[in-house]
Amino acid sequence: IAYTGNVDYNLENLVVVDVIGSILRVRYTEEIREKEGATYGVSVRANVKNFPIPSFSAAINFDTDPKLKDRMIGIVYNEIKSMMTEGPSDVNVGKAKEFLLKQYDQNQRDNGYWSSAIRAKYINGIDVNSKYLEIVNGLTPAKVKAVAEKIFGQGNIVEVVMSPKE
Repeated sequence: IAYTGNVDYNLENLVVVDVIGSILRVRYTEEIREKEGATYGVSVRANVKNFPIPSFSAAINFDTDPKLKDRMIGIVYNEIKSMMTEGPSDVNVGKAKEFLLKQYDQNQRDNGYWSSAIRAKYINGIDVNSKYLEIVNGLTPAKVKAVAEKIFGQGNIVEVVMSPKE
């Protein structure tokens, strides 16, 4: 299942879309893998890009028994709908913030991070470091919900199901 659409290319959207992907990954692991036992794992990739136009994409992939696919696809859509209507829980936003802050601290000592930060500044015109902590610390369920409504509410959805030959 893939969503695409337009979104401004800025640091706040980069961070919040990353958080949305992280929270959905946790929710799908809890619901589809642990509760339903329907897959080994769910892949969630969510990102914002600047070229050729400012846009976002989110892709959710998983393998499951063909008999369970409709129910599992329903869970995918329900979690996105919940993110848009109710927003994520304080606990899930807190866990995502904790992870981002830890990752940021580790990145400060990594040449690869600084190389990417310099590239982002001079190629995409965005400073991904200076205001990062301020944005992460300012994250709230309401902010995440607002971005989820904006990106998923555009309705650009592709659903592909690959089934075995009978």
